[in-house]
Amino acid sequence: MTSAICAVMSNVWAQSTIKGTVSSEGENLPGVSVLVEGSAAGTVTDIDGNYSIEVPAGGSTLLFTFIGMATEQVAITGRSQIDVSMKADATELSEVVVTALGLERDKASLGYAVQQVDGSAINTAKEENFIRSLSGKIAGVNVRSASTMGGGTNILIRGNSSLSGNNQPLFVVDGVPVNNSSYNSSSQLSGGGGYDFGNSASDINPDDIESVSVLKGGSASVLYGSRAANGVILITTRKGSQGKTKVTVSSGVTFSKIDESTLPEYQNQYGGGYGGESMPVFSYDAAVHPASWASFDGQEMVEYDADASWGPRFDPNRNVRHWDSWDESDPANFGQVRPWVATPNGIESFFETGVAISSNVSIEGGNAKNSFRVGYTDYRIDGTMPNSTLDRRTFNASMTNQLTEKLTSTFSANVVRSEAEGRAGTGYSDDDGLSIMAAFGNWHQRQLDISRMTKWKNDEGVQRSWNRSAYDNPNPAYWDNPYWTRNENVQSDNRDRFYGKYELTYDVLDWLKVTGRAGLDFSKFFRDYRVAKGGVVEFVGRGAYPLYAINTDIEKQQNYDFFANIEKHFDNQIGISALVGANFRQQNWERTILGTRDGLVLPGVYAISNSASDNINYDEYHQERKDQAVYGTLNLSYADLIYAEGSYRHEWSSAMPAPHKFGYYAGSLSFVFSELEAVKSFSALSFGKLRASFAKTGNAPRRYRTNEVPNYTAGDKYNGNPAYYVQTAVNGDLEPEITKDVELGAELAFFNNRLKLDFAWYKRRSFNQLLSVPVSGSSGVYYSYTNTGEIENDGIELALNATPLQLGKFNWNVNINFSKNNNTVTDLPESLESIEIASVYELSQLHIKGEDYGSFYGRDYVYDDQGRKVINSFGTYELSDYKVLGSIVPDYEVGISNTFTYGNLSLNVLIDIKEGGEIYSQSHRWLRETGNAAETVGTNDLGNPIRNDPSATVDDGNGNQIANPAQGGVVLNGVMADGSENTTRISASDAHHDSNNPEAASIFDASYVKLREMSLNYSLPKSIIGKTPFNRVVISISGRNLAILKKNAPIDPEVSYGVGNSQGIDWGMLPREKSYGFKITAQF
Repeated sequence: MTSAICAVMSNVWAQSTIKGTVSSEGENLPGVSVLVEGSAAGTVTDIDGNYSIEVPAGGSTLLFTFIGMATEQVAITGRSQIDVSMKADATELSEVVVTALGLERDKASLGYAVQQVDGSAINTAKEENFIRSLSGKIAGVNVRSASTMGGGTNILIRGNSSLSGNNQPLFVVDGVPVNNSSYNSSSQLSGGGGYDFGNSASDINPDDIESVSVLKGGSASVLYGSRAANGVILITTRKGSQGKTKVTVSSGVTFSKIDESTLPEYQNQYGGGYGGESMPVFSYDAAVHPASWASFDGQEMVEYDADASWGPRFDPNRNVRHWDSWDESDPANFGQVRPWVATPNGIESFFETGVAISSNVSIEGGNAKNSFRVGYTDYRIDGTMPNSTLDRRTFNASMTNQLTEKLTSTFSANVVRSEAEGRAGTGYSDDDGLSIMAAFGNWHQRQLDISRMTKWKNDEGVQRSWNRSAYDNPNPAYWDNPYWTRNENVQSDNRDRFYGKYELTYDVLDWLKVTGRAGLDFSKFFRDYRVAKGGVVEFVGRGAYPLYAINTDIEKQQNYDFFANIEKHFDNQIGISALVGANFRQQNWERTILGTRDGLVLPGVYAISNSASDNINYDEYHQERKDQAVYGTLNLSYADLIYAEGSYRHEWSSAMPAPHKFGYYAGSLSFVFSELEAVKSFSALSFGKLRASFAKTGNAPRRYRTNEVPNYTAGDKYNGNPAYYVQTAVNGDLEPEITKDVELGAELAFFNNRLKLDFAWYKRRSFNQLLSVPVSGSSGVYYSYTNTGEIENDGIELALNATPLQLGKFNWNVNINFSKNNNTVTDLPESLESIEIASVYELSQLHIKGEDYGSFYGRDYVYDDQGRKVINSFGTYELSDYKVLGSIVPDYEVGISNTFTYGNLSLNVLIDIKEGGEIYSQSHRWLRETGNAAETVGTNDLGNPIRNDPSATVDDGNGNQIANPAQGGVVLNGVMADGSENTTRISASDAHHDSNNPEAASIFDASYVKLREMSLNYSLPKSIIGKTPFNRVVISISGRNLAILKKNAPIDPEVSYGVGNSQGIDWGMLPREKSYGFKITAQF
């Protein structure tokens, strides 16, 4: 006991107490973290900047840290009083961002909005397409992702600027523009059926990204010319650095499950059929049927050929013949009856657990003159859809060499190989039913058990379809077995891509350097499509056939820049920086299409030679474009107080009519008022800047719209001879689309940068729209290209960064990004009332003068002057004339990111919010018509099931027929045209039929609040890894799309079929996926 007490007292005596005050420029600092290096001892300064800390035995150094201040390390050396004066951190005060041409600039000098995201914010909770990871993290950037494996991501910066052209920003990697093409068909992009192959920017490996900068306005992107009319996404990749060679290895696994809240809500009270409570009954005929079937006589059968659920109410005591009981190759089920009950395994059971495995290794290092980095990533996905895989392998290499004292070379190369099989069919196409959700998800029977469909064909290769044409005819009546679709109608594709650059920089003088840069982006994309014999296309006359087709796209983009940088300062007050340069770009694109025609001869043989017709489908395309430009920018600064900048770019493009030239310009001014002596006395203000900018930019026509040679389109052969026609006339007077924008902004920082605000207001007018407008048929063509139409975007953005709490090892940081954009069509050609970008039966998505971009146009209910719905004489709703029903444009968007750090542990949570806007769901409309929707069941005003016969009567005992007390049907809520009460009772099927309901009934609020991302990271301390070969080990747990905290739509409000101008239309949208991942990163 005595020895124990002595040991404790010895430890206490070995401790010492140190007190002191922490200040900066004469002002005491509260909340400064004070730690004893190498121990857990720590405290924070009080409101007066004072602290007191117990230093354990062996403690030799105090660490003082505070947001916006340089860390101070002070040796204790036996002292009991240590006062510290902290200095502002120059790296905090002078934030460097990447701007046009990949040049780094002091953010304080910029007169326009640029927002940057660190690479760790992209690759911690990894997505297969890194663009998805930008959602909610940058103000003014709208991200809308498809829910398919490898699907595209639509990204807009400050809204849509073009009525018919591309609205995606330019992607630039290490200063070189790269291709972001989408290979989806125009039908697929508007929900009409097809495959989503994603967008080419998905080839950019998130593991190689150092940072992403977003250039939002014309002033920021003008040096890139017409390619940057929609803004720029600047990606800076990781590079090697001076020091010991480091090897980093990471491996992660992510599991995905569908979010069932984004599936439609189905009813589970009634099963398949069209005929109410009755079912067909098997009648044995000895002359027709085998003798063994005699025992089947009198058995009830499901209406196999029905693709709706207006059949009998479920009854577990009612035993019936289900679809698979007629398959003699399945003896366990043949001839069996089973209870008439709702499925225990609905469409949610069709989706599997997706698994993504990511493995990455990189090596980097360098010395005073050379640096390098090489990396390899293997990213493999087994999707949530059966038989779906994607494998992307990326090799990245970069090297910087100081060849002489003044000459430096930079090289980077990226080689990507992507292979996919079994991408999901999207949208609705009734000729092949390749989309599971548009087909089975809408048109099915509620008793169907998905688990019984996993054997999709019998031993003879005949499809086992739930939708048999009859009990004795196994061929599908309307729809294939979904497992047949996923295993027989298989799509596959592969893409090989190289993009990179070589750059030389020569320091001519200490204030002048010149740079030459050559970039190349080359890709070859192969796709094949299969639709098997034995499927619905062979038995239902919808104009489609079994097929095999292959498409190959080859694209090459060469980009050359030569520019000179000048940077000179005079008397430490006046600064001049300038850039002058020239650019040459050449693009080549080739496409070859081969396909069978009129079906396949042999089943299972997928070759063009197996075509049922010798007149196979064959098309070739070749396009080329050349652009040249000179550009320059001049920036003047005074005393780090005022910055003025002007930029100009002049282009010559082969896509333009002679003389092929046009020019863009921009100007900006920024005033750093926090540098004024009168303002410096306000200690709460760390930084303050006002900025203003204006710009004129443009969007050149696509290739071959202005040339004198008409664009011929190949038609079907005529009498065995090739036939061609001209659909759209070219126009030699076309001009670029023009965008003029202005921007005003302010940047403020308070309390030693613990609170930062960046505010922007902008207005952008895009006119001279490049449109194809109808012309008189007597002209010999159908359309002509012209310049007409105008779009206006105006809005505000606010980016906030704050550190509300910093206590010892604990730190709380919050980032909030808010944006509001109004996207309005302000003018159209006189000959057009609207421009259609998509249509779904009676609903269209249109550009209409005075309305939001891409407004939904359809029929609404008719309301009287008291706001009551009007009912017609049939007891159904009166439908209005066609009108605007809403648009996808949100009222505002907010991203809220909270990061909590305690020592080596950090937790990040991202909430993504969109408020306002609308979506349209054709699925909702069809699910009502087919009786599969939850809203097609329930009780009526009499307390009876609405599916009971609405006209049922009973004898009153006196021979008179009166209404049955169990009468079903509904009396719709509304009034007659004269204002009298509606008393007409109609059937539930009539009440929900799409012909009796307006499109407005399937328009839903697109608002949502999503838990978009969460990650937990733990960096193992030196005490654990100190004796291992590793100098850093990080363990990460992450999740994406974890929960929809609020939504008003019955499906996922984030409806998208990929990259395109039509967004927000649901034609059998796949459910959104939740993902949960684990990753470990080690460096040695």
